[in-house]
Amino acid sequence: MREVRRGVEADRATALDTLTAAFSSDPLLRWVFPDNRLWPARGGALFGHLYDTRIAGGEIRVTDDVAAVSLWDPPAGNSLDADARQRSWARAAATFSADELARWRRFVDTVNPVEPEEAHWYLGVLGTRPDRQGQGLGSLVVAPVLDEADAESQPAYLETATESNLGFYGRLGFGVRNDVGIPDGPRIWGLWRDPR
Repeated sequence: MREVRRGVEADRATALDTLTAAFSSDPLLRWVFPDNRLWPARGGALFGHLYDTRIAGGEIRVTDDVAAVSLWDPPAGNSLDADARQRSWARAAATFSADELARWRRFVDTVNPVEPEEAHWYLGVLGTRPDRQGQGLGSLVVAPVLDEADAESQPAYLETATESNLGFYGRLGFGVRNDVGIPDGPRIWGLWRDPR
């Protein structure tokens, strides 16, 4: 049986490898970063920013071998101050091309207006190494935070551009709350879970 624990700084490199591999065919991220040669560096920069801001002001859960990773913001929002989050994003964004940044901005401008206003746990990223998918590891690394959400009577929310994920998240209690298309880009589903 795999153990789940909080992610720590020492897990960072392995976590970024896991997430970059897990999202290598993701419809959203590969639309933003379409160049296969550049994807490992681009994915590493993006996930590095997301990991760093969650380790400082959010929640991270990993399997003991870091083959699955979940990155969360709590209902009160990421507690890392806004300036530090912006500096982290600026470091990542400096490695992206103008076209990549423009596509990222279209994504943000599309999903921000439909994001829930009520307080909620936000699952920003969930990824499992491709060779370990289908073993229940994704469910394992989200369970502790969903249990906490239930204990606090807090809902949870996430976005996905992968239609096949709807069934997986449905089994965890998430349902479609919104469904938007990025202009000239992929479709994004916003999924909501009421506390149990």
